[in-house]
Amino acid sequence: MLGDNDFIPISKINDFLFCPYSLYLHMVYEGYDATTYQSEVQVAGKLAHKSIDNKVYSSAKRYLQSLSVIGLRLGISGKIDILDQYTMTLIERKNRVSQLYDGQVYQVYAQYYCLLEMGYNVRSLIIHSLQDNKNYRLSLPGKVEAKKLENTLKMMRNFQPQSFITGTNMAKCRHCIYYPLCV
Repeated sequence: MLGDNDFIPISKINDFLFCPYSLYLHMVYEGYDATTYQSEVQVAGKLAHKSIDNKVYSSAKRYLQSLSVIGLRLGISGKIDILDQYTMTLIERKNRVSQLYDGQVYQVYAQYYCLLEMGYNVRSLIIHSLQDNKNYRLSLPGKVEAKKLENTLKMMRNFQPQSFITGTNMAKCRHCIYYPLCV
């Protein structure tokens, strides 16, 4: 699906870990009107993200908002939500978080590594749930977490949609907007 020289969008890491095939289908439909393939949850998430995307979350100079980042070593690129320059805290905002999943955590780790490579000294990581105003603090990644992220990126680069068996996790499949295409 991706070549060795293609940059992986950081935002796709969580999607891939949810289901590689749903990410593939998402990329197929991405050129179409979003209302044809986005679920209510995705639309709500996009609306919640608008203040960051438009850089109107705060007028305080301490907050870098919607900063484009790139990691040459890992071959990734994307945007961060917020970097608090006073505390050097990277904050990833999600509409609603009921529990943390690997994909969400790896997304923040990917942003962290990009910021480090770009010269920022990030000291703490937070995933913020907007609906309940709850913060989930993450430890800075160590060698084990770095290797897991690298392995995930390698799997993304090597993914072959034609060899994927759909319906392998029905608990996830039932919540997928592409479920009707896989059954």
